[in-house]
Amino acid sequence: MRVLNPLPDHKSAFRLIRDRLPHGEIAAVGHRVVHGGESFSGSVMIDDAVLKAIEENVPLAPLHNPANLQGIKVAMELFPDVPHVAVFDTAFHQDMAPEVFLYPLPYDLHRRYGIKEVQLSRDLPHLCRL
Repeated sequence: MRVLNPLPDHKSAFRLIRDRLPHGEIAAVGHRVVHGGESFSGSVMIDDAVLKAIEENVPLAPLHNPANLQGIKVAMELFPDVPHVAVFDTAFHQDMAPEVFLYPLPYDLHRRYGIKEVQLSRDLPHLCRL
């Protein structure tokens, strides 16, 4: 699909959504967040403590969590009367047995950074900088 009119920022995108839906059509907003670290084992309602924890996990997902935070903050501003829920990619790994999520990693990466799994093509450049 070709994008005819790229939007300059999160606020413009959320305004477009808000303005095209009938009033009251949005009952809740779900936000995909890449890295929740050890803080979250599932989806959570977003409050100030959750925003702070996502911010604290920026070093673990520096390309994703800042944009996730920006989108969350704008959506909460434009849709203040609906629940906002964070859904974490890392929640998938929370109930894995340690021998499953640790075996391909140097243990120190898990201990120091909370890393539970590695997709080498995605994570290796970042891990090399740690």
